[in-house]
Amino acid sequence: HEHWVNDDGSEIAIVTPRSGEITVSFGIDIGSTSTKATFLDRDNQVVGWIYRKTAGNPIRAVQLLFKAAREMEAKGGFHFDIKGVGTTGSGRKMIGELSGADRAMNGITAHATAAVFIDPGADTIIALVCEDAKVTQLQNGMVYNSLINYVCAAGTGSFIEEQSL
Repeated sequence: HEHWVNDDGSEIAIVTPRSGEITVSFGIDIGSTSTKATFLDRDNQVVGWIYRKTAGNPIRAVQLLFKAAREMEAKGGFHFDIKGVGTTGSGRKMIGELSGADRAMNGITAHATAAVFIDPGADTIIALVCEDAKVTQLQNGMVYNSLINYVCAAGTGSFIEEQSL
């Protein structure tokens, strides 16, 4: 595991050192406060990830993700062969269009897909994201109920992040 922060503030990690060409899927989460990327190999193992602030400019944040991905390749001594791109988060549609993503997925579906992948028996997801808080209920891997708090920022990710500073 190698981890660093580059000159533009992107936090970068190579989770599984590799060499040569690596076939990956590239997932991008464009949120109102942070933008993240994860690279998964053909076995759904995380090769690396990138985290950075969106800073009010999701297009620039994603450009910097791509720059950080190239830095990850150079530092790691490998090359990504990106076979698929998916987006989620508040900027998923815009960035999905601009990046030519294969899929733009809403947060509830993305959380449910990830939870069931990690634990097929998952039945409840609590997500504190920047602008809201969500509780999603699953049955047999399928969403059957989701509640979202839009009323107040208290208890959401941005509130918690501000309090931790």
